[in-house]
Amino acid sequence: MGRCGRRGRAAAQGNGSSRSASGCYRQRAPAEELPVESQGLTTRPVRVATAAAMKAVVQRVTRASVTVGGEQISAIGRGICVLLGISVEDSQKELEHMVRKILNLRVFEDESGKHWSKSVMDKEYEVLCVSQFTLQCVLKGNKPDFHLAMPTEQAESFYNSFLEQLRKSYRPELVRDGKFGAYMQVHIQNDGPVTIELESPAPGAANSDPKQVSRSLETAMVLWVKWAVA
Repeated sequence: MGRCGRRGRAAAQGNGSSRSASGCYRQRAPAEELPVESQGLTTRPVRVATAAAMKAVVQRVTRASVTVGGEQISAIGRGICVLLGISVEDSQKELEHMVRKILNLRVFEDESGKHWSKSVMDKEYEVLCVSQFTLQCVLKGNKPDFHLAMPTEQAESFYNSFLEQLRKSYRPELVRDGKFGAYMQVHIQNDGPVTIELESPAPGAANSDPKQVSRSLETAMVLWVKWAVA
């Protein structure tokens, strides 16, 4: 059998090694021993966004209201109803991003009937905001887990800042809200129906270049293939 021999071949196969051009088996180097530079390729580290991000469900409505303890505390006519889920990682940056998105989201028709042309600000319609931490749900089997939601005390202050920014950016008298932390009955008459899910960029992900991310993923795949066939 020459230098390879039956015993050497069996040992090599057991270690997940590959066969060389000479017919002998060589042991495959561990992945961590294959530096990128040795392949003549370079990559830039890619920040992977975490699951935690501010989330909003925006519904176009003909009317909506909030009832607490049998008493109606807020109501709007034509406009949008916003269910807001605040994550443990949210900051002022995510807050401002979400306010801009909500107020400029084009879910209404223009004067000629063209769809998706006007925002709630363009139409001067009303906004109803309801805090909903359950949007930060992560399932563990069939059980909801809310560890990504901002803690109650911190979230209440953050939510109030969100409302303040929303009113400051629009017309205060047209922005209504529910009651933070209360058990609410939210009545929504969805128009369409039209429901849009919004999510702020995860912290650190806003400056990621999609083209760079794509190139880095392609490079990683090339390296994996080179390692697999080595």
